[in-house]
Amino acid sequence: MADDGISFYLNQAGKIPLLTPAEEIELGRCVQAMMQLLNEKPDGPYTTAERRRLRAGKRARERMILANMRLVTKLAKKYLPRCRKLDMQDLLQEGVAGLVRGVEKFDPALGYKFSTYAYWWIRQGITRAVSQTDRTIKLPYAASDCLVKARYFVERFRFENGRAPTVEEIAEECNVSPMIMGEYLKHASDASSLDVRTSTKDEEGSSILELIASDGETPWDYAEKMELFGSEGRALKAIRQLPPRDQTIIQLRFAITEEDGTDFFPLSQTEVAKRLGISRQYVQNREVLAIMKLKKIFAA
Repeated sequence: MADDGISFYLNQAGKIPLLTPAEEIELGRCVQAMMQLLNEKPDGPYTTAERRRLRAGKRARERMILANMRLVTKLAKKYLPRCRKLDMQDLLQEGVAGLVRGVEKFDPALGYKFSTYAYWWIRQGITRAVSQTDRTIKLPYAASDCLVKARYFVERFRFENGRAPTVEEIAEECNVSPMIMGEYLKHASDASSLDVRTSTKDEEGSSILELIASDGETPWDYAEKMELFGSEGRALKAIRQLPPRDQTIIQLRFAITEEDGTDFFPLSQTEVAKRLGISRQYVQNREVLAIMKLKKIFAA
């Protein structure tokens, strides 16, 4: 019965029409107006006009959620082979929770596409569930997020300084005390190492640590990178000015393709590294340099 329910959900998700940019802005404004009212008067009472504002916001929120269900589905499918305890229904539930949060926090005035912004929140919802539920030793969200930030800081620090940072330097970057950072690092490992690779029948997967959310980015950081490219034609023209390897990395990271109509999503740095047979740190370093060069090209 559960499989039948999931199949029905997956089929229905693909039938819901996508929103146009104008619809995203209009609906996003309605949701923001509703959230503002709820923050100002959480317990009411509401005037007739305010009740209409709440109803309009709830309808807009529901429509934005339904129109982006296929994004939840595709991300859930992506992470399912890497889970030991979570099933598809669990991942869908966590992805939808992330989507709802993204809808409520989306500010159309900033000019970003909602799907770009929502992608980050959905992924965070799913990967946080993987990092929490798939672990034998549970960590609070603050600890998980701190460890993610620490991991990327360590890699960047090694690249820039030629040595590993001290616990004190990591703690300063993560804005926690060295004692707390030491405790986080002490409990980072699960019953098995976080560096142990998950795998599918046909291929090796990512480590558990690599599945913890967000690559150190905020949703607006991620949206800013995606919006940097604008139209695919404009993006491709600029990307062709990069070295061949950097072109490939950027196209895979941000789902920019020369084939019209291709349906795929941005790959993580780990997935790009695996596909190209190079290290994840190399992908991260080349991405940073390529983004800097592209910003200069677009600004010229």
